[in-house]
Amino acid sequence: MMPVCRAKRLRTMHRVAVLAIAMTYAVSSYAADTGATTPDGWRYSAAFYLWMANIDGKQTVKGQEADLDVGFGDILDVLEFAAEGHVEAIKDNLWGLFIDGTYLKLGPKAEKGPIKLDVDYNYWLWEVGGIYRANTWNTGKGQAAVDLLLGGRYTSMDVKLNFKNSPLPDINGDESWTDLFAGARWLTPLSNNWTMSLRGDVGGFGISGSSDLALHGALVFDWNFRPNWDLVAGYRALYQDYKSGSGANEFAYDATTHGPLLGVAYRF
Repeated sequence: MMPVCRAKRLRTMHRVAVLAIAMTYAVSSYAADTGATTPDGWRYSAAFYLWMANIDGKQTVKGQEADLDVGFGDILDVLEFAAEGHVEAIKDNLWGLFIDGTYLKLGPKAEKGPIKLDVDYNYWLWEVGGIYRANTWNTGKGQAAVDLLLGGRYTSMDVKLNFKNSPLPDINGDESWTDLFAGARWLTPLSNNWTMSLRGDVGGFGISGSSDLALHGALVFDWNFRPNWDLVAGYRALYQDYKSGSGANEFAYDATTHGPLLGVAYRF
């Protein structure tokens, strides 16, 4: 019974750690505004979104490696609460900033005979970045723009494993890291009511306490369905290669999170 329980515990830890990452990552491409009509002064946008993510890769927890094949349905099975939002500001159609926050609470449960395992997993991610509008030009359908992006992402995971009716001790653990990133995005109008944005960035750079490499890309379409309100839809992919510790204390995440996204944005 004991080897089975330990194996179950490790599989559960792997699954929880991965599911926490699946719903993360703010989208600074969303609801981007080229400011074609009122270029002077500040323009703001706020968005709420859902990323229907899947994960492929490898996860290592406490030196134990597992292959990942996690679908969006797996995340919904254990999701207890999620709050995700993005705010962006552009001044004089030239420079600006964005802030994005994500919080997830997952609560999967496992049971093997009389032994029950309750998991309390909390995930935070903050993204803060600057925007420089490097170029704008008029098209036959409006104004297009190219933005340069520079910022940082902070990721934190906190897990508590509570074993009931078992001699196994409860486990508390956390992991966090910060990645710098640099990238660009291209925004162009497709019609009077549609806008497309394409973003890509690279981060981590192997700096101490950061990912060895983080690659990210998103293709998003905005539909202005009423004054100041947009619906956003697209596809997003994120690759992270992060590692800390060694041997029995090794934690590693080497995987790609990808899937469609949907959201709503308000401009003011």
